[in-house]
Amino acid sequence: MSDAFKSLVSLAARETRLDARLVAATVKPGLTQESPEYRSIFADYKAIHGEYVDLAVGGNEEALKRALFLQWYRVTEPWYLCGLAELDTSAEHRLLLLVDKLCAANHLDEELRWMLPYYYLIADYYFQHEGQYSSLVAYCHAYLPRGCIQKPIGFVGDGRGHMGDYWKSIFKSSST
Repeated sequence: MSDAFKSLVSLAARETRLDARLVAATVKPGLTQESPEYRSIFADYKAIHGEYVDLAVGGNEEALKRALFLQWYRVTEPWYLCGLAELDTSAEHRLLLLVDKLCAANHLDEELRWMLPYYYLIADYYFQHEGQYSSLVAYCHAYLPRGCIQKPIGFVGDGRGHMGDYWKSIFKSSST
């Protein structure tokens, strides 16, 4: 088993533990974004995101998908539901530059081909940073989804952290 795979498994397990802490925090009355419980969750997710970005920059596509999902999820869901309040802006920028380069070179795997336009459809504003990610934006514009998004053949959500859980819920709700 490679070190990168071990890291991905470990990071997904950390996300699962964080999700349990997040659920426990959401049922406690009176907690705010500044509460120690939430601050700890935010810090842990920021660290996990940073580790995913480091793996992604090193060429790990799965880490890239998970890091990108966390960045997108942070801007599309409230902090008390997603557990994300702040990420390292430098890490976010590095990842978006990497995705932009992959779009420019047309080196996207099948999952990224359907994930990116969906993310853009929900939160186009997040990817439009003064023209910095023009290839990413152009790709998303060209492939915006129409109708319900269909689960790709062979998609596996288990063991993929927040991202896997999110996509499993999307596919479950679109199949009913």
